[in-house]
Amino acid sequence: MNIQYGKITDFRYLPLGSGQKLEVKVNVDNRVTNWLPVKTKASSFLVEHLPVRINDQVLVHNPFGENEDGFVDRNITYKDIPLPAGIDENKHYLEFEDGTVFIHDTKEKKIDLTTPCKMKIYSTDNIE
Repeated sequence: MNIQYGKITDFRYLPLGSGQKLEVKVNVDNRVTNWLPVKTKASSFLVEHLPVRINDQVLVHNPFGENEDGFVDRNITYKDIPLPAGIDENKHYLEFEDGTVFIHDTKEKKIDLTTPCKMKIYSTDNIE
């Protein structure tokens, strides 16, 4: 397996069944890959979409040594975007470009939300 570091140069969403799939082109060593699928987080109980942007850092995995057969693992953070202070194995952290920060601490059973946005909460049951 060949693994290379690169940055996204283009992206697109394509129809896939009742949903969509995300594909990107990546600049690796001053050459741009073909359209490659992006690894997503999904299981029988959770789907999470993490958007990509031009110049995001990614890893390109080529299981058979050819880019045409590869896939992209997105948003690595070791160079351009370090993790925030205070993050640990018990915290799911989301920070958005508008300043919204969502932290779910599973150890403390606590959710913190900071946002400059208007908020609407919908529930089929009571909110306490």
